[in-house]
Amino acid sequence: MSGPPPEGTDDTHSGPVGTVSGVDQRGGGQVRVSDKGRYSDDLSDYGPDRQTFGFGLRWWFAGLAFILILATSAGVAHFAFGWLSVPGQVFGVENVRTQFQTAYDDINSLNAVAANICIAEKQRNLYPVGTDGYNTGESNVVAQEQNFQRIENHYNAYVSDPFRAKLVRPRDLPYPAPTEAEAIASLPGGGCS
Repeated sequence: MSGPPPEGTDDTHSGPVGTVSGVDQRGGGQVRVSDKGRYSDDLSDYGPDRQTFGFGLRWWFAGLAFILILATSAGVAHFAFGWLSVPGQVFGVENVRTQFQTAYDDINSLNAVAANICIAEKQRNLYPVGTDGYNTGESNVVAQEQNFQRIENHYNAYVSDPFRAKLVRPRDLPYPAPTEAEAIASLPGGGCS
C-alpha cells in the first residue's frame, strides 16, 4: 500500500490500475469502495452498457425509419412519374400504329364476316325448313353471327378506351362499329342477293 487511503473510504486494495469503476487513477491503482458503502443498490455497473445498447437501438430504428421513408417516397415518385408518361405512351408512334392497324383489321374482318353470313344464308336457303341441310346451314349462320358480334364487341371496347384508341383512332372509321344489318347492307350489290 502506498500511503493512507483517501478520505471518505473505509477500505483500500492495492492492484493494477484499470478502468474499473471505483479505481482511483490518482492513487497508484488503489481501489476505493464507493461512498454508498460496500453493498450498494446501484446496479449500473452490471449487465450490458445501457449507453451503447440504447444508442444502437436508436440507430437501428433511425435506419429502419429512413428505409421506410425512402421506400415510400420512391413508390410515390414512381406512381407520379408513371402517370406523367401516359400521354407519351398513348400518343406515341408505336401505339398509334398498333391502334390504326387493329381498327382497320377489325373493320375488314367485320366486312368479311358479313359476307360469310350472306354465303351461309344462301346455302341454308337451298334446303327446305326443318331438313338436315337447312339445320346445318342455320348452324353455320349462327356461328358467323356470333363471330361478327365478337369482333364488333372487341372493336367497340378498344376504340372507346382512352388508354388505347379513343384519342388516336382513325377518324375515317365508324364509331361504334356497324351493326350486322349495316355491314350486310354495305356489301357490294347492296347486301345478300
